[in-house]
Amino acid sequence: MSINNNVLAKNKLFLDYANRLPDVEAVNVSELTNELKITNHEPLKTVLCSYNKKSRLWSTEYDLWYEVSVPCTIKSGKLSYGLHGFVSRHPNDALTALAEKLNANTLLKKLVGRNDLLGLDIIFINGNAKIRLCFLTFGITKMIIPPLTHMIKPVHKELIDALQIMQIIMTVANKF
Repeated sequence: MSINNNVLAKNKLFLDYANRLPDVEAVNVSELTNELKITNHEPLKTVLCSYNKKSRLWSTEYDLWYEVSVPCTIKSGKLSYGLHGFVSRHPNDALTALAEKLNANTLLKKLVGRNDLLGLDIIFINGNAKIRLCFLTFGITKMIIPPLTHMIKPVHKELIDALQIMQIIMTVANKF
Protein backbone atom coordinates (compact mmCIF):
# COMPACT_ATOMS: atom_id res chain seq x y z
CA MET A 1 0.00 0.00 0.00
CA SER A 2 1.51 3.32 -1.03
CA ILE A 3 1.69 6.33 1.22
CA ASN A 4 -0.16 9.50 0.25
CA ASN A 5 2.12 12.21 -1.21
CA ASN A 6 0.80 14.77 1.31
CA VAL A 7 1.90 12.51 4.18
CA LEU A 8 5.33 12.08 2.59
CA ALA A 9 5.58 15.87 2.22
CA LYS A 10 4.88 16.27 5.96
CA ASN A 11 7.64 13.74 6.70
CA LYS A 12 9.97 15.89 4.59
CA LEU A 13 9.02 18.88 6.80
CA PHE A 14 10.14 16.87 9.83
CA LEU A 15 13.46 16.07 8.12
CA ASP A 16 13.97 19.74 7.19
CA TYR A 17 13.24 20.80 10.77
CA ALA A 18 15.63 18.20 12.21
CA ASN A 19 18.42 19.15 9.80
CA ARG A 20 18.27 22.75 11.03
CA LEU A 21 19.36 21.64 14.51
CA PRO A 22 23.07 21.85 15.35
CA ASP A 23 24.83 18.48 15.68
CA VAL A 24 21.93 16.63 14.00
CA GLU A 25 21.88 15.08 10.55
CA ALA A 26 18.52 13.64 9.55
CA VAL A 27 18.40 10.99 6.84
CA ASN A 28 15.34 9.37 5.30
CA VAL A 29 15.65 5.58 5.59
CA SER A 30 12.31 4.57 4.05
CA GLU A 31 8.95 6.19 3.34
CA LEU A 32 8.07 7.03 6.94
CA THR A 33 11.25 6.11 8.82
CA ASN A 34 14.10 8.52 9.45
CA GLU A 35 17.40 8.28 11.25
CA LEU A 36 18.86 11.15 13.23
CA LYS A 37 22.65 11.04 13.50
CA ILE A 38 23.77 12.97 16.57
CA THR A 39 27.31 14.24 17.13
CA ASN A 40 28.91 15.57 20.34
CA HIS A 41 26.09 14.41 22.67
CA GLU A 42 27.24 11.09 24.11
CA PRO A 43 25.85 8.51 24.66
CA LEU A 44 23.26 9.58 22.07
CA LYS A 45 24.56 8.72 18.58
CA THR A 46 21.59 7.71 16.43
CA VAL A 47 17.85 7.88 16.93
CA LEU A 48 15.36 6.05 14.75
CA CYS A 49 12.20 8.06 14.06
CA SER A 50 9.25 6.09 12.67
CA TYR A 51 5.68 7.05 11.95
CA ASN A 52 3.21 4.45 13.27
CA LYS A 53 -0.05 4.40 11.33
CA LYS A 54 -3.43 4.18 13.09
CA SER A 55 -6.59 3.96 11.00
CA ARG A 56 -9.70 5.69 12.29
CA LEU A 57 -13.20 5.85 10.79
CA TRP A 58 -12.74 9.17 8.92
CA SER A 59 -9.01 9.67 9.25
CA THR A 60 -5.61 8.07 9.47
CA GLU A 61 -3.14 9.16 12.15
CA TYR A 62 0.63 8.84 12.00
CA ASP A 63 2.34 9.16 15.40
CA LEU A 64 6.08 9.84 15.35
CA TRP A 65 7.99 7.48 17.68
CA TYR A 66 11.62 8.10 18.61
CA GLU A 67 13.59 4.96 19.44
CA VAL A 68 17.10 4.31 20.71
CA SER A 69 18.88 1.42 22.48
CA VAL A 70 21.53 1.38 25.17
CA PRO A 71 23.32 -1.56 26.84
CA CYS A 72 22.40 -2.24 30.48
CA THR A 73 22.49 -5.12 32.93
CA ILE A 74 18.71 -5.48 33.31
CA LYS A 75 17.76 -8.57 31.28
CA SER A 76 14.00 -8.13 30.92
CA GLY A 77 11.13 -5.90 31.97
CA LYS A 78 9.43 -2.66 31.07
CA LEU A 79 9.07 0.80 32.59
CA SER A 80 6.31 3.12 31.40
CA TYR A 81 5.90 6.81 32.17
CA GLY A 82 2.54 7.72 33.70
CA LEU A 83 0.97 10.31 35.98
CA HIS A 84 3.34 9.45 38.82
CA GLY A 85 6.53 9.03 36.79
CA PHE A 86 8.10 5.75 35.72
CA VAL A 87 6.38 2.57 36.93
CA SER A 88 6.63 -1.13 36.17
CA ARG A 89 3.83 -3.69 36.11
CA HIS A 90 6.22 -6.43 37.24
CA PRO A 91 8.79 -4.63 39.39
CA ASN A 92 12.00 -6.19 40.56
CA ASP A 93 14.86 -4.62 42.52
CA ALA A 94 16.72 -3.35 39.43
CA LEU A 95 13.60 -1.90 37.76
CA THR A 96 12.48 -0.26 41.00
CA ALA A 97 15.93 1.29 41.55
CA LEU A 98 16.07 2.57 37.96
CA ALA A 99 12.52 3.99 38.18
CA GLU A 100 13.40 5.78 41.44
CA LYS A 101 16.57 7.22 39.89
CA LEU A 102 14.69 8.47 36.81
CA ASN A 103 11.78 9.84 38.86
CA ALA A 104 14.22 11.80 41.05
CA ASN A 105 15.75 13.56 38.03
CA THR A 106 14.25 17.07 38.06
CA LEU A 107 15.50 17.99 34.57
CA LEU A 108 13.85 14.87 33.14
CA LYS A 109 10.58 15.73 34.93
CA LYS A 110 10.71 19.29 33.57
CA LEU A 111 11.39 18.19 29.98
CA VAL A 112 8.63 15.57 29.99
CA GLY A 113 6.20 17.89 31.80
CA ARG A 114 6.40 20.74 29.31
CA ASN A 115 5.56 18.53 26.31
CA ASP A 116 2.40 16.71 25.26
CA LEU A 117 3.49 13.13 25.79
CA LEU A 118 1.70 10.28 24.02
CA GLY A 119 4.02 7.56 25.29
CA LEU A 120 7.37 6.92 26.96
CA ASP A 121 8.52 3.35 27.55
CA ILE A 122 11.79 1.63 28.38
CA ILE A 123 11.77 -2.00 27.28
CA PHE A 124 14.54 -4.27 28.56
CA ILE A 125 15.49 -7.24 26.37
CA ASN A 126 18.68 -9.34 26.72
CA GLY A 127 20.85 -6.64 28.29
CA ASN A 128 19.62 -3.75 26.12
CA ALA A 129 17.25 -0.96 27.08
CA LYS A 130 15.07 0.19 24.18
CA ILE A 131 13.74 3.69 24.85
CA ARG A 132 10.58 4.62 22.92
CA LEU A 133 9.15 8.14 23.06
CA CYS A 134 6.20 9.81 21.32
CA PHE A 135 5.08 13.44 21.57
CA LEU A 136 1.96 14.91 20.06
CA THR A 137 4.08 17.20 17.87
CA PHE A 138 5.08 16.09 14.38
CA GLY A 139 2.03 13.82 14.37
CA ILE A 140 0.28 13.72 10.99
CA THR A 141 -3.47 13.40 10.50
CA LYS A 142 -4.92 12.62 7.08
CA MET A 143 -8.67 13.24 6.97
CA ILE A 144 -11.05 11.88 4.34
CA ILE A 145 -13.71 14.58 4.67
CA PRO A 146 -12.64 17.26 4.10
CA PRO A 147 -9.58 15.95 2.24
CA LEU A 148 -6.87 17.42 4.46
CA THR A 149 -3.45 16.39 5.71
CA HIS A 150 -2.25 18.22 8.82
CA MET A 151 0.97 18.05 10.85
CA ILE A 152 1.12 19.24 14.44
CA LYS A 153 4.09 21.57 14.26
CA PRO A 154 6.38 22.13 17.23
CA VAL A 155 5.69 25.17 19.39
CA HIS A 156 8.95 25.14 21.32
CA LYS A 157 11.97 22.88 20.93
CA GLU A 158 10.07 19.56 21.22
CA LEU A 159 12.59 17.74 19.06
CA ILE A 160 15.45 19.01 21.20
CA ASP A 161 13.49 18.02 24.32
CA ALA A 162 12.92 14.52 22.89
CA LEU A 163 16.64 14.08 22.25
CA GLN A 164 17.54 15.41 25.71
CA ILE A 165 15.01 13.08 27.38
CA MET A 166 16.49 10.11 25.57
CA GLN A 167 20.03 11.23 26.42
CA ILE A 168 19.22 11.51 30.14
CA ILE A 169 17.49 8.11 30.21
CA MET A 170 20.37 6.51 28.29
CA THR A 171 22.93 7.95 30.68
CA VAL A 172 21.06 6.71 33.77
CA ALA A 173 20.10 3.30 32.28
CA ASN A 174 23.67 2.69 31.07
CA LYS A 175 24.78 2.65 34.74
CA PHE A 176 22.42 -0.25 35.53
